[in-house]
Amino acid sequence: MLVSIHLTTFCQAESGWLKRAIESVLSQTFQAFELICYDDASYDGTADILKRFANRDSRVRIITGSDNFNSVSKSLGACFVARNPDAEALTWMFDDNVLEPDALETLVREMNVTGADVVYGQTRIMMRDGDSWQIGQRSPGMIAKSFDETSADVPNAGILVRTKVFEQSGWYDPNIIIRRSCDWDLFRRVWSTANGIVKVDHICSTEYGELSSSSLRNSFDTSFVLMKKYVQLRDEQGFRLDPLAAVYGPPDIIPLGDWTDDELIYIYKGFVRYFVTVGNLAKAVEWSQVLIDALHLNDDLLIRNLRHHFAGSPEILDAVLVGMFSGRAIAPIPPVDRTNTTLATNAVTVLAHGIQTKVSNYLRQRIRDSQTSLGKAFWRNVFRTCRYLWRRRPQRAA
Repeated sequence: MLVSIHLTTFCQAESGWLKRAIESVLSQTFQAFELICYDDASYDGTADILKRFANRDSRVRIITGSDNFNSVSKSLGACFVARNPDAEALTWMFDDNVLEPDALETLVREMNVTGADVVYGQTRIMMRDGDSWQIGQRSPGMIAKSFDETSADVPNAGILVRTKVFEQSGWYDPNIIIRRSCDWDLFRRVWSTANGIVKVDHICSTEYGELSSSSLRNSFDTSFVLMKKYVQLRDEQGFRLDPLAAVYGPPDIIPLGDWTDDELIYIYKGFVRYFVTVGNLAKAVEWSQVLIDALHLNDDLLIRNLRHHFAGSPEILDAVLVGMFSGRAIAPIPPVDRTNTTLATNAVTVLAHGIQTKVSNYLRQRIRDSQTSLGKAFWRNVFRTCRYLWRRRPQRAA
């Protein structure tokens, strides 16, 4: 049996986590595997690390993203599309995972003996206080019953799934609404379509994501009730859920349904934050305007003043609306995740850096040119707010 292992990473050159994760794969006692690594447009030397491993072992293949996805669904979807078609089973992991040396051997042996479509062990989750807990201890039946209550019961790195299962279950959903727990949604569908699911009492991996503020679990807030409502409407309306749709499809579709105003505003905020983190300023501006309309703030004096002053410079207006107003509007989100209570433009990209420079220069000039203390105070406030938002950059998912 050939196993396809998929790993997605972003900017982990200095942490040492990526190197440790790949070493744990190459040290497996079971050797019939391929490792496909997706580099999500890293800029810190991650690509060099991946190239060294690929040169060292022909089983390692690299996919380099030209744009940052910041999406498990899209990056792992790209790995799935690129997999060896002869691979009968797959597993996936992240750069904060470390596989036990006999993880693959244990899972493959159990799959061969039982003929099950899904075999899973346990993943140890390391906590900041040095303690740990385990995912994957519940039986398949108990996990099936828990899908309505929790989004975290199946171990990502400690599971092996036959590739044919995804023909029936579909793939990860790339929608931003479900981004934080797209694995919960996928496993819910896998559990309902797989022919045989077996648990083995064996720790297969250790996960260190709780120790990093940049991991997806720590850098993106969520509402489980909202996700369940989205999934119900999506399934009723027959959204396409396959790897190609995940990689190339739009992530910001809202299915028709009886959404409340508060729910829609929550969704709009999530869309703005996501598109800012991946440097897509145009889409961030688009959803910022939707948010402005939803909050009925088109007549807000500050907004009207900004639109008037920046009428001749649309790129500056865009940056200010996203960087200042959306930060103002998004601030009162539920305290599920404190790392994203402030919105900022993505200074990693050349585009965002150039826009920030233009905005800074323009605002400094307006402060100098203002003839009244009120005018100077207004532009200083705009300048200070924008700079504060830019410094508080949103965290990336690993």
